[in-house]
Amino acid sequence: MEPWFVILAIFFAVVFGIIMMNDSVKKGRSEKEDPPVKAEVLYESGTVTEKTDAGNAVKRAIVGSWLAGPVGAAAGAGTAKRTMEEHKDTTFRVYYRSGRETVETVGNGSPKWLKYMELTEK
Repeated sequence: MEPWFVILAIFFAVVFGIIMMNDSVKKGRSEKEDPPVKAEVLYESGTVTEKTDAGNAVKRAIVGSWLAGPVGAAAGAGTAKRTMEEHKDTTFRVYYRSGRETVETVGNGSPKWLKYMELTEK
């Protein structure tokens, strides 16, 4: 057998092995094959968003300008209804049966969050 043929065969075997390994890593495992067994909370974060109803602000500005001129318009627009929206996330370190670990951030109250919170209590 030619030496270059052996080297070529080894090269293709290594490349094929790397491709197959990367492919299996990309696919990952389903939760049925590798279920999470434990979770720990790393940290919680949240954002608060304030929204002003633009239509309401315009109506109040019109009424304010009718009652008190430009100053009333500014005051009326400034008293428009505002709503606060809060969104909280929790970041977990999740341990799987196979020994694999991941760090995942999920929205509070989501099905995944509930599952991970159950796993923190075990």
